[in-house]
Amino acid sequence: MLYVFYGTNEVEARDKANKLVSGLQSKQPDAELVRVSQDNFEDLPIDTLLATQGLFKSNYIIFLDNLDDEYKAWDDDDFRKLKDTSHICILLASKLPVATLVHANSYAEKVSEYKVEKKATSFNIFSAANALKARNKQELWTVLVNARLSGIEGEGITGMLFWAVKDMLVKRQFYKWREDELKDVAVVIAALPHKARRGGISVANALERFALSI
Repeated sequence: MLYVFYGTNEVEARDKANKLVSGLQSKQPDAELVRVSQDNFEDLPIDTLLATQGLFKSNYIIFLDNLDDEYKAWDDDDFRKLKDTSHICILLASKLPVATLVHANSYAEKVSEYKVEKKATSFNIFSAANALKARNKQELWTVLVNARLSGIEGEGITGMLFWAVKDMLVKRQFYKWREDELKDVAVVIAALPHKARRGGISVANALERFALSI
């Protein structure tokens, strides 16, 4: 019998696997737990374990603990052996290749995936314009980094910054800038996407460099 726990949330996957072990041991207190990890994998061949009986009970609880590199090489027959054995096998993995996962789903009693939930991020694009108007390079750089991490395209930020400069010039509200400086900045921002691509860097990275130069 085979149970599979895997996913990017390794803490939760391991916790669930350990709870299954505890539940099995409460029903069979004399069942021997054999934990196979990368450290002892060569000393505890899985085929040998599957063919061996426990000391007190006929069955082991075999915990296959994050043998990620080994799992990649396992085929249909390997998973069939884990399913057909009289032992209870628990497989824990941080990730499983698609082909391996197909085999696992075919033969496991249960396959459970645990993902790290991505937190929703809200980003105020206008904060970039405000930082530019205040000529606060550290704040602008921080905003741009957060924008990139939030998945906002650099071209969208470029347009916002260009609008902010034009708005200051039209309204003649220069804040901490001189008028001639803002005109130069407008030219730099307008040309930034093209120069970035020509230089082989992302627009987001070019914007971060620009922020540190103001």
